[in-house]
Amino acid sequence: MRKIWQQRNRSAMNPEIHPADASNFSYEQLPSDLASEARKVAERVHRRNRAQIMETGNDLILMKKKLGHGMFGAWIEAEFGMSDRTAQNYMRAAETFADKPEIVSVLPPITVYALAAKSTPDDIRTDVIARFDAGQRLNAREIVARIDETRRTKQEESKRDARKRKVAKLPPEDQAKFEKAEARRARGQEAIEAEINRLREERERAAEDTALFLAERLGDDLPRFMEMLKASNVWDVVSALRSLDSKDNAAENAKDVALVE
Repeated sequence: MRKIWQQRNRSAMNPEIHPADASNFSYEQLPSDLASEARKVAERVHRRNRAQIMETGNDLILMKKKLGHGMFGAWIEAEFGMSDRTAQNYMRAAETFADKPEIVSVLPPITVYALAAKSTPDDIRTDVIARFDAGQRLNAREIVARIDETRRTKQEESKRDARKRKVAKLPPEDQAKFEKAEARRARGQEAIEAEINRLREERERAAEDTALFLAERLGDDLPRFMEMLKASNVWDVVSALRSLDSKDNAAENAKDVALVE
């Protein structure tokens, strides 16, 4: 009963780490001094919140070295309900940012883990740290988006390399057919991208023309208009303008009908 109460109390202190079934792990399996140390480390981890990634990562690194891989996995599952992947996130973060622990406190955990992942290129981490050292504000979404884009690019390159190896094994006539098909697909993709760029440029020119028109017509009232626009949704403004335009057109039509009658 006492052990169950302790586990529930630990879980309440740290909602991100939950104790699991301890059937695969027992402190009785360990030498007394190692068991005592492992218990103390577990208590420290339970008392922490999610922001203390570095401390938890360093504690897990320590216990993995002392317990060994097999016993370590059983220990983290029994004490925290933690998967090996979650433990790896903590440990990789602690190792990666050992010389720059302050950066961990300004980014969400998911961004920290993504930066620390083995698949993340070193140049991205270096750039983020450099911007942090320069006092620049770090945008977590932009960082994750950049990491995801890099991973997608690598996956595409890997797929292309795999296709090339596969094609290299084909007879010469089949290789020629494949190359023609690839050329057609590339031209199609280029056409799609060109059309997307054309539409984007048209929208940008239209936006510039609209801004110049409003600035010319509003004159000194432009700052007031900008404040009003900030306080509303631009699409709601467009909808309201369309509604006014429809009412004006209806009024004009009514006048024309009256004149005819």
